[in-house]
Amino acid sequence: LSIDLTCYVYQILMIIKAYIQVAEPVVCLLGSREYVILLAPREARPLRFLKRHKELLWFGLFAVVSAAYFSLQFLGLRHHLIHTPVDDVIPFVPAFIIPYVLWYFYVPGMMLFMCFKDREVFMRQVATLFTGAFICIAVFALYPTRIDFRPDASGDGLLLALCRLIYANDQPYNVLPSLHCYEATAIHLASFGGAAGRRYKGLRAASAVIAVLICLSTLFVKQHSVLDLVSGCLLAGLVYAAVVYLKNRKMRGIE
Repeated sequence: LSIDLTCYVYQILMIIKAYIQVAEPVVCLLGSREYVILLAPREARPLRFLKRHKELLWFGLFAVVSAAYFSLQFLGLRHHLIHTPVDDVIPFVPAFIIPYVLWYFYVPGMMLFMCFKDREVFMRQVATLFTGAFICIAVFALYPTRIDFRPDASGDGLLLALCRLIYANDQPYNVLPSLHCYEATAIHLASFGGAAGRRYKGLRAASAVIAVLICLSTLFVKQHSVLDLVSGCLLAGLVYAAVVYLKNRKMRGIE
């Protein structure tokens, strides 16, 4: 009985292996008999999944943007100070670190949703988001900027701890335009412009609230100046308008 059970377990394991990897004949010895299970060759499941959803490869550009952004912080460039009187009036509100951190999930989350739900909208997201993101990187390289009004975030509590974590890992450089504001605004516009806004009314409303809170959070956690917010949102509007214009022009050319 123990020999039979061992063979059955072995057979099950080999079938699982063949399912998730390139299949090959599975041999099981049961007593004096030899059983051979022939499975048709198949590609590894992750490769087959990527072939069906090639659009997922565009997410690799997030790594390129992040690498460029953080690399610029360590090049020893001369940074121009961004500081307005309005920045001194805006209070430090630790609670806004929540929508600030939410940005890290909101932007790729909206893209992942549209990647499987609406390919046309997803490609518009890609064109809008990464075109402007690389424009921001170019601005950071040509006109490096910084802020000087970060507060002392010492104290107890999760919110202050999150603020300190952000401060420690994201230096106050390359702030204009704000990537947080640009990407949040760009993703919202690209996701719900045109017919998509009518198809996803509830999601559009929730996205609008999140995008506004993310933009405001950059001010209230003292990560950006008002100028950074305004320039980021304006750039998002301009890039989105350009993407839509070029797409419509292309469609008219096809017709």
